Amino acid sequence: MGGLLSGRSGWRRKCEHLHAVDIRKLKRWGLLRDGASSEIVWSVDGKATGRMGVRSQGPFVHFRYRWQMPNGGDWHPVQIAVATETTPCNFGGHRHWFTCHCNRRCAVLYLSRDRIACRDCLGLAYASQSDDAIGRAWRRVHRLQRRLRVPDDQLGWHAFRTRPKGMHTRTYDRITDQIIDGFCEVEDLIEVGARRLSARLAAYDARHR
Repeated sequence: MGGLLSGRSGWRRKCEHLHAVDIRKLKRWGLLRDGASSEIVWSVDGKATGRMGVRSQGPFVHFRYRWQMPNGGDWHPVQIAVATETTPCNFGGHRHWFTCHCNRRCAVLYLSRDRIACRDCLGLAYASQSDDAIGRAWRRVHRLQRRLRVPDDQLGWHAFRTRPKGMHTRTYDRITDQIIDGFCEVEDLIEVGARRLSARLAAYDARHR
C-alpha cells in the first residue's frame, strides 16, 4: 500500500525530541582533553530545557544529569561513563567516536531518562522519516527560509526576508526562486491529494448505494 502522499512509519520516538550529545562538538569545545570538564545546556527560545555535566578522563567521557517523569515527581540523578575511540582519517588526523554499550561506534548519543545510547539502541527514528511528500516539501522550504534568517515562528507560506547582510544577490535570488518552487510543489501535492481523496469518496459512495 501507499503512494505519493503515503506517510512513513511514525510510531517511533524521534531523535529530534530527545537531548543529544555530539562528540564532534565536545572535541570542538575542547572537552575531550583528559581532565576537561564543563556543563552542556540545552535551550529552546532562550529557555533552558536541560543541562548536563561533562568530564573527560582517559578514554572515557563521564556524564552527570538528572531526569524527572513527565508528570513530575522526584528527580533521579544519573552518572554514566561512555568509552571513546579514534579512527584515522584518510588525509591525516583522527576522528573521535563514542562507543555505545552495544559496541556500535557513533558520533551522537541520545538521553532517554537513565540511559545514554545510540539511535538504534533507543529505537529512534529521524523526524524526516515520518514525513509524507507534503511534509518533506515543507521541510525543504523551511530549510531554505532559515538560510534567509526567517525566524522559526514566521516560517510558512510566502515568508520572505530582505537579503541578509553579506549574502550575494545571486545567492539570495536563487534561494527565493527555490522557495517559490517549493511552495508550488506543496500546492500541487495538496491538489493531487484532494483529487485522490475525492475519487476515493466517489468510489466508496458508488459501492454503497
